[in-house]
Amino acid sequence: MAYHFEGSEPPAFFDPSGALDQPSRQYRNPIVLAQEWQRVLDNGECASRADLARKLGFSRARVTQVLGLLDLAPEVVEALAALGDPTSTPIVTERSLRRLLKLSAEEQGRALVGIAPS
Repeated sequence: MAYHFEGSEPPAFFDPSGALDQPSRQYRNPIVLAQEWQRVLDNGECASRADLARKLGFSRARVTQVLGLLDLAPEVVEALAALGDPTSTPIVTERSLRRLLKLSAEEQGRALVGIAPS
């Protein structure tokens, strides 16, 4: 229970109606994120992946891992980017996409059907 003195405003967290505003969660599309990071490198805003990692507060290995998703077949990257960003649900995950990197372009396209809705 929150206490306040008579004549003063109740604390900001106090909501007498009991209804809490839950912000809707948004998920980043890992392909769109990788494309943004690649644009930063291509535009020269960051000189290297290490520089980008420092700017983002991630390890260089993490930046390389995310950018590695762009090695998927161009058709797959395009289809995944078309899903939009941000999304209200995690349509595709980075983990599911990393598995596709080991497959041929044709196999990636077939696997995409099971990962992303058309």
